[in-house]
Formats: sequence, structure tokens, C-alpha cells
Amino acid sequence: MTVLRTIHGISEDVACALGLLLNLLLIYSIRKANNVELKKYSRILLQSTFVDLVFLAIVFVAKPIVIIWRRTGFYLVNIPIEIPLDFKFLLADFYTFMLFCSPCTTAISFYYRYTVLCLNKPFSLLKQLCYLFGLGVLGIGYMILSLFYLYLRPKERLGIAEELQDMLANGNGKVDAVLLADPGDPYTLIVIGYAAAFTFGSYLVEVWCSWKIYKYLKLFNFNSNSRIKEIQNQITKTLIAQAIFPLLTFTVPMSFLIVNVMSPIEMNPEYSFFAGFIFAYYPTLNACSALLFVKQYRKNISKLAKGYCNIIFPGTCSISTVEGS
Repeated sequence: MTVLRTIHGISEDVACALGLLLNLLLIYSIRKANNVELKKYSRILLQSTFVDLVFLAIVFVAKPIVIIWRRTGFYLVNIPIEIPLDFKFLLADFYTFMLFCSPCTTAISFYYRYTVLCLNKPFSLLKQLCYLFGLGVLGIGYMILSLFYLYLRPKERLGIAEELQDMLANGNGKVDAVLLADPGDPYTLIVIGYAAAFTFGSYLVEVWCSWKIYKYLKLFNFNSNSRIKEIQNQITKTLIAQAIFPLLTFTVPMSFLIVNVMSPIEMNPEYSFFAGFIFAYYPTLNACSALLFVKQYRKNISKLAKGYCNIIFPGTCSISTVEGS
């Protein structure tokens, strides 16, 4: 196995470990929160956490590599054991499904908050699950397009990736690409267009809800107590961060990869290799946003850390009661 494959595998493992730790801490903090206003939004924060954990699971198993060579995009599944090509493709396809769905679930969080805060209406668990199901159907539509793309296009084109054996060969000395994006194929534009509409539509929902929430909070500030205003500000910062982080860890790198495929200028394949690194760190940043911006979550983590500190080093850390705020 080449050095780049090894580096990529280690990076994905680090991303999964960090993401798992922070998301488990976030679940603990959400469950321990005792503020009534904050509890209203527990479900939307848990929703993002559980979706991110599924994404981390597929990243850990597949460790997919995205590479652009000769203006053609390839997916590589970086698994140390030999498995059939069709199974590798299914892993890559499910990874792509989660890669698009994970950031897009934030749109449901924004709409949840708009409904609960601005309309003062309940947002039932059944309604939330229906929206997630609808999002899943759109994601499955993308998976089906990818499936047709693999089986209706000549698999011989995958052999182009074997020219990168010196850089990306596995233990058997092969690259073994499982999916490709060919700029000369009109079907590529259909797949890219579907993915772009999927992502852009989610951001439209987030922008619309943000504007409605902003106008409501502007009026709300005149007759709200300071504690509720503080909680609302913390939730606002968290959701904005969860909308911005996908731009940095998904939209920007993905746009770079698409431009790399569609542009007549050929770039060094290592650029696309390192751009694909960033995808796996989205769940880590997502969890950080809530842990950093919500004060009570920080207090819960601090109390947990001090508790373990006292177990390891008795009497060295004082534990204060966590107050709702």
C-alpha cells in the first residue's frame, strides 16, 4: 500500500475518533441539560448528532478516496481487505448518500426552530421523521442515478485510474477505482445538477428560515427576559455554525472537485486527493459548534471532566453544581 493511501486511512481514523468522541459528549450534554427553553431544541440537535454518527460509521468502513485524473473523477474505497467491485461500489454510493444528506439535515433543524419559535406551533417527532424520510428519498434518488451511471457506462473507463498506481496502489498493487465522473458524458451533468439542486435547495430553506427567525427575534428582544434571550442567541449561533461548516468542509471542496473535472485545465491529482480529506471532519465541527456555543453544554462537559479527574487524581478537582442557563 502506498504512503498516500496509508496517510489517508490514518486521517479518516482520526476524523472518526474525534467525531465519535465529540458527538457522544454532545449527546451526554443534551441529555443532561435542565433548562426548559434549551430542552425545546434537544431533538434537532440530537437529529444532527445521530445522522453524523451514521456518516462516521460509513467513513470508518469505506475510507473513500476522491481523486481527479485526466479530467475524470474517481472514487476509491480504501479497505485493507479484498472485496468484490460491486460491494465496493455500494459502499462508495452509500458514502455519497450520507455525504449529501448529513449537511442537508440542517435545513430541517432551521425549519423546526422556525415552527417552534416564530409560529409557536409544536413540531412532533412524527413530522420530523417524515421530513427526514423525504430527505432520505431525495438522497436515494442520487444513489439510483449513481447506480445507473456505473452499470450503464463501460467499466473499462475505470481502468484509467490504474495509471496512478505509483501514487495510490493498494496492497495488491492496484488502484481499483469503483466510480467515475466523465466530463464528456452528458449523464455526468445530470448527476452533478441533481446534487447541486439538492444542496442549493437545502440552503434556500436555511436562508429563508434564518430571515424569518431574525425578524422575530428583533421584535422578541423587547419583551423577553435575559435568560431566554441568551439561550436563543446560543441556539442561533449553533445553527448558523452548522450551516457554515458544511460550506467549508463539503460545498467548497466539492465545488473544487467539480471544477477540476469540468475545467479544460488538468490539475495535479494530489490537489483533489487532499481536498477529499476534509469531508470526514464535518461531524467533528458540527459537534464542536453546539459544545462551544451553548453555555450549559460546556458546563456539563466541564463537570464530567472534573468528575473523571477526581477519580484519577482524588481531591484535585472541585465540582460545582451545573446551573440551568
